[in-house]
Amino acid sequence: KVEHIEKFAEIAAQGEQWQWARSYYEYLVELNQVNEFNANLPEPMANEDGTITTVEPRPEPAAPERPAVQTVDQVLAPYQRKIDKLCGIKFKGINISLSETNQNGLSALKSALELAKEFNVEEQFFPINFNAETCKGVEVLELLNETEFKQFGLDFILARKAFFS
Repeated sequence: KVEHIEKFAEIAAQGEQWQWARSYYEYLVELNQVNEFNANLPEPMANEDGTITTVEPRPEPAAPERPAVQTVDQVLAPYQRKIDKLCGIKFKGINISLSETNQNGLSALKSALELAKEFNVEEQFFPINFNAETCKGVEVLELLNETEFKQFGLDFILARKAFFS
């Protein structure tokens, strides 16, 4: 389902900023510890053998780099082609996915219609319910007559061709 994907993308963008904030907080805690340690270094001491022992200061930690705040479109960009395929074409108010399953379903209906015509029972063929894969799951698209069926088939095939070109 693609229904709520924009909200999830917004949450993902916010989550990335929260992860950075947590990393930055951890950095500040570590920096404070390093600064405190370095501020309280013991004086160099002479050993019995005449060598001097010094405590080296700890290096400061590197601050985490803050990621750019992403828009919903930026978060979804790597997935946009798949989303477009799932959203497909709108026909009779339903977004029909440009899936192979829908293409095969249309082919099966075309063959069934040809068979109905061969036996002169095409008037019994329509209306017919097409179980279509959509971005919301499976939805029923009612096709009332042959003209509507052909228009849907043409729209679908042209959109699928354009998508894969």
